[in-house]
Amino acid sequence: MSQKEIRINLGSSDCGPMNWINIDSDIRFYLMHHTITRGMLKSIVRLGVLKSGADDLLVPPPNFLYVDLSKGRLHFASNSVSYCYTSHFLEHLPRYRASRLMTEVYRVLKSGGRVRVVVPDLEAVARAYVQKKTQCETTNNNLLDFEYPNLATPAQKLNAYFSKFADPTPGTTGLRGTIKRVFQGFFGQSLGHHWLYDFEDLEDLLASAGFKDIRRESYGQGNFPDLCVLDIEGHRRESLYVEAEK
Repeated sequence: MSQKEIRINLGSSDCGPMNWINIDSDIRFYLMHHTITRGMLKSIVRLGVLKSGADDLLVPPPNFLYVDLSKGRLHFASNSVSYCYTSHFLEHLPRYRASRLMTEVYRVLKSGGRVRVVVPDLEAVARAYVQKKTQCETTNNNLLDFEYPNLATPAQKLNAYFSKFADPTPGTTGLRGTIKRVFQGFFGQSLGHHWLYDFEDLEDLLASAGFKDIRRESYGQGNFPDLCVLDIEGHRRESLYVEAEK
């Protein structure tokens, strides 16, 4: 990578690579990034209100920037970025906000710059639902069974997937759940799925932003650097991988 090459990772969570600018909207990263607020959160952990670990306190990745990506604004000059990667983030925005963000990504990318978008694959989820309706046994070969083995019916499994992360997970009720909901609500965040994409819909979203050469790729494969670090094995089964060029 040249010194002037800029690579950005949107919705990085806590697993951003060293040579990328890792950007996330999760307020926990912002609070843990600053000495005073980090100390306050650790004190809350010692009181037992929040748990230490990935669920509550997240350590910011290298080269971290806190940006509210739902507003669709990136603080980079036009035509300055070489690569933009985003994985399992776009589905957490309403589609009109995702469209606004992709238009902004198009603005900041250089001519010939590339974007790689990884999202849950709506087609795969729908196929798993139909398959589940025609068979009785529970099997890890079915995506919905793999994700939700303890739910009773195909409809329960499908609805749980569509609303994934929308409600507090087990153990986040009471004061812990209240604090997390206050953080998310105050900063305009919602952890739930807002919109799921199949290839045609994601292709339309990217084309509307101006992108060309929109192609479906696969896990770890594509015309993109650092996929061995960026693509997450745990998302492989459920994901749609798409690349495009400015």
